[in-house]
Amino acid sequence: MLSQRLAKAAQLSSQGNAAAFRQLRSSRDEFASLVRLLGSGGEASGVDLPPTSAQVRPLLDTLDREWGKTERNAALVIDEQKNLVAMGGAVRFINAHNPAMQELTNEIAALSVQTGGGARQNGVTAQLMMLTQRMAKNANTMLAENVVDPEVAFLLGKDTNTFRDTLRGLLQGSDALHIARVADTEMRGKLGELQTAYNDYRGAVSDILGNQARLVGAKRAAFDMFNDSEALLRAAEQLGGGYGRELQRRTGNYVALAALSVLALAV
Repeated sequence: MLSQRLAKAAQLSSQGNAAAFRQLRSSRDEFASLVRLLGSGGEASGVDLPPTSAQVRPLLDTLDREWGKTERNAALVIDEQKNLVAMGGAVRFINAHNPAMQELTNEIAALSVQTGGGARQNGVTAQLMMLTQRMAKNANTMLAENVVDPEVAFLLGKDTNTFRDTLRGLLQGSDALHIARVADTEMRGKLGELQTAYNDYRGAVSDILGNQARLVGAKRAAFDMFNDSEALLRAAEQLGGGYGRELQRRTGNYVALAALSVLALAV
């Protein structure tokens, strides 16, 4: 049960779910405690449990090897809790503010056409609409995917900078981008609103990209935990089967001893 709970908690943790980290930590600690108990023996629920016998010990060793990989990966994910939760919060912020950003860019693009903006101005205002949608899409992709795609991260950073430069060019003019300063008062007002909204938006993107290197390792560890969960489950099942067969042999010995005792009494 714990092997499957660990895999599920690791996936949710890699997506910035704060509650999943509590389950991941408690499941890891419980699994490690049970492996130690089976190896060395000790008290378990009021019962004095002996160490695993030599006959079943190879199966416990197999489980221990599989567990070692999962335990290391769990530690990597848990160590990055702050960054993963921050990424989840940043993406939620982007999703919450993206509709307002899209509405503003739609209005700006429409005003550009209505006020007789040139082809270049109309083109870059339309580009702002596209960039708003693509930035949100790539931020969500980085959160949801099992591993961080460097190309997605690069494109998110590139689009953020392009959005900033284009917006600044519309407000101030830019020879490098061949953008003239917008003169229309209403459109400048909308561009100012977009600038304010974008500043907060850019901060959320920076929170994601600023910890990219650490997030790559944490997400890889969570992905490996998911992939290794079936092998860990099989090892646990085989160990359980080993204990079951050992119990059957002991039960057979007890039955044979009882039969001999009855026979001896009869004699």
